[in-house]
Amino acid sequence: MRTIMLIVLTALATAWIPVTSGQTVSLTSAEQTRLRQIIAGDRDAQALLNGYLRHTGDEAKASSPNPIERIAMEGKLESDPAKVASHRSLEDMNKVQALALMYAATQDDSYAKAAREYVVAWAKVNKPTGDPIDETQLEPLLFGYDLVRPTMSGDDRDKVDHWLREVASKTLAYHDPKAWTNWNSHRIKIVGMIAFILQDRDLIDQSVSLYKKQIENNLQPDGSSMDFHERDAVSYHAYDIWPLLTFATVAKRNGMDLYDYVAPNGASLSKAVEFLRPFAEGRQTHAEFVHSAVPMDIARSAHKEAGHVIGDSYKPKQATGPLESAAYFDPSLGDLSRKIRGTSSKYPSIQMLLNAVWR
Repeated sequence: MRTIMLIVLTALATAWIPVTSGQTVSLTSAEQTRLRQIIAGDRDAQALLNGYLRHTGDEAKASSPNPIERIAMEGKLESDPAKVASHRSLEDMNKVQALALMYAATQDDSYAKAAREYVVAWAKVNKPTGDPIDETQLEPLLFGYDLVRPTMSGDDRDKVDHWLREVASKTLAYHDPKAWTNWNSHRIKIVGMIAFILQDRDLIDQSVSLYKKQIENNLQPDGSSMDFHERDAVSYHAYDIWPLLTFATVAKRNGMDLYDYVAPNGASLSKAVEFLRPFAEGRQTHAEFVHSAVPMDIARSAHKEAGHVIGDSYKPKQATGPLESAAYFDPSLGDLSRKIRGTSSKYPSIQMLLNAVWR
C-alpha cells in the first residue's frame, strides 16, 4: 500500500497543471504587474531597465531584423564564416527579449510592435536544421514571443506557431550520435519551451519523458554529468545542465517539480547543481579538457578560443549563468553569483529579476 501511495504522489508531483492559458514561459499578466511594481520601488531593478534593457530595446527599434535561413553553430570554430554570420544574425535574439521585457515593464506598445516584427521576420526566413546546438540559440526569442504573442494578429501568430512546430518536430527527429550528452539537454529545452508556449499536451509529455530519461542517463548520483567525464571540463558540465534548468523552471511554473526529481539511479538536477557549487566558489579547481579526446576540443584549443584552451583552469565567472537559473529554486545560489560577479546589486542580470518576479 505504501508503494502504491508513493507512486501516486510522484505522479501528482509531475502532473501537468497549467497555471494559466499562456505566457508561462515568460510572464503572466499578474507577473507583468509584479514586474512593474518591483521596478517602481527598487533602484537596482530601475538600473537594469534603464541600462541594458532600454539600450538594447531602443537599438532594436532603430534597427531591422536580420534573420538567417540556417543557424550554423554546431561543430564550427569561431572563425568559420557560417558561424560568424550566424552570430551576427543571432544578435536579434537578445533584442527580442529586451523589446518584450521593455513592453511588459513600460506598457509602451512600440516595443511590442518591434518585437512582433522581429519574430515574424524569423518565422518567414529561418529554416530549422533540427540540430539542438543550432536551435538552442532561439531561447531568448521564444521567451519574447511568449510575452508578446497575445498582442499579435491571428495570421502572424499562426505563422510563428507553424514555424515553432517545425523547429520542435525537426529537433525531436534529428539524428543524435551523442545521445544523452548536452545535445539532448538542449533538445529538451527548446522542444519543452515550444510545447509550453503552444500549450501542446503531447509535446509537453514528450519533453517531460525526455527530461527524466536524460537525468537518469546523463547524470550520476554524485551530481557529475556525462559531459564532465567525456570532455573533462566543468564548463561542459555547466553547459549540460543549464538548458535543463531552463526547462525545469518552465515546468515548475506549470505545476511540475522536476528540479528535485530523482531518477532510479539516484541522480537529480539539484545534485548536478551542487556538483558545480565548489568550482564556482573556488574551493575546487579543475584544469579543463586535459583528458578530452573529442576532436572539437582539441581544435578549439589549437585556435586558442576563449574558455576552450586545454589545461586552463575553470573560472568561477563561467558559472554565473547556470547558478542564476538555479537560484529560482535555491536563492542562496543567487548570493553566490553576486559574490562571483563582485556586485551587491539584487538584479545583476535579467534572470535574477525574473526569479524575483516568478517567486
